[in-house]
Amino acid sequence: MKKKAVTHKFIISFLSFYIILSLSVKVISKDVFHTIVTGTVLGYSSGNTIDKSRDKSNSVIGLVVNSNPMLAYIDEYQTDEVMLNDPAYNEKETQKSEEKETTTEKKKEKAEKDKKVEKVKEAANVFTVPKITGKTYSVKKLSDFDFLLNNFYTVASSTEVYKSDLDPKVLLNKDMTMKQDNSKPQILIYHTHSQEAFVDSQVGKMDMSIVGVGSYLTKILTEEYNYNVIHLTDSFDIVNGVLDRHKAYDQSLAKIKQVLEENPTIELVIDLHRDGVDESLHLVSEVNGKQTAQIMFFNGLSRLASVGEIDYLYNPYREDNLALSLQMKMKAEAYYPGFTRKNYLHAYEYNLSLRPKSMLIEVGAQTNTFQEELNAMEPLAVLLHMTMSGKEEN
Repeated sequence: MKKKAVTHKFIISFLSFYIILSLSVKVISKDVFHTIVTGTVLGYSSGNTIDKSRDKSNSVIGLVVNSNPMLAYIDEYQTDEVMLNDPAYNEKETQKSEEKETTTEKKKEKAEKDKKVEKVKEAANVFTVPKITGKTYSVKKLSDFDFLLNNFYTVASSTEVYKSDLDPKVLLNKDMTMKQDNSKPQILIYHTHSQEAFVDSQVGKMDMSIVGVGSYLTKILTEEYNYNVIHLTDSFDIVNGVLDRHKAYDQSLAKIKQVLEENPTIELVIDLHRDGVDESLHLVSEVNGKQTAQIMFFNGLSRLASVGEIDYLYNPYREDNLALSLQMKMKAEAYYPGFTRKNYLHAYEYNLSLRPKSMLIEVGAQTNTFQEELNAMEPLAVLLHMTMSGKEEN
């Protein structure tokens, strides 16, 4: 009896080995496999028959499989093979895989976004506000309309400014800080007059024109202050290959509207120019030991002195535009005395109605060197960051 049991165990083990080997090389089919197991293996197991109405774990084959690890492997192998050939199973597994990939991708995107936000916070934390070396003015002092107008503004003869336009209590208290983080575009820089050049610019080299100056400002705002900046280098003042500035603002308007529609998160829009002055005039100051082109903040009032408001150039953000320019001017007076010229007020709108924080900035003139222009972008970037971040010395 003992000998017979040993023989049975030997045969079962042998068959187990043979079946595994055969399955792995596809020698036998699943049907043959089941025939061998039910017809042969069970023939050597106590003479019992399979009860199909009972659970497999209670049947003879279940007892044989449970008693032999080799057959347990066969059973698992067969189950996996059946499932792999089941379309529903495959579809479910594919869905699981896709969900896992999507989850991983979302986690990666979130990590990158968090990293950018942390970078912005870090930049804000390490930013050192320059020391006040110039003059500061109280709201009470600036509330004297004549004092404010005579000391900080140049008004074109074509327009007229009202006392209500320049109320310092309103303009200096407007919140001009940036609300959008740098995960999406925040600032747009462009040039309505892209061909504006300087005393030492080389003809045909855009990187030495006002466009090159804008590229440097973009670089500073992006790399040092971690803003998300779009810089447009389109030539709006070239028509059929010829310089023509008569329609430049119309041409730039269409493009800027498109960019803002595609990037609604943009808050600050800067049209960067250089002025045109008498050849004897050199607009330069010294900032941080460098010869630096002076800058001017330019505002359009959409108002003619002769007829009043220009309805077709209505600007719903005129007050915001004026607030931003005055806040920047006051900061410049305090931190970089002599760096800015008086704010300029003109009659027309100049595409400043596209965003509350819209600016037209004149940097030097044709009599400045390209390097003086570049030098001006450093303090300008500081003033912009102080205004956008709300950081300044009290």
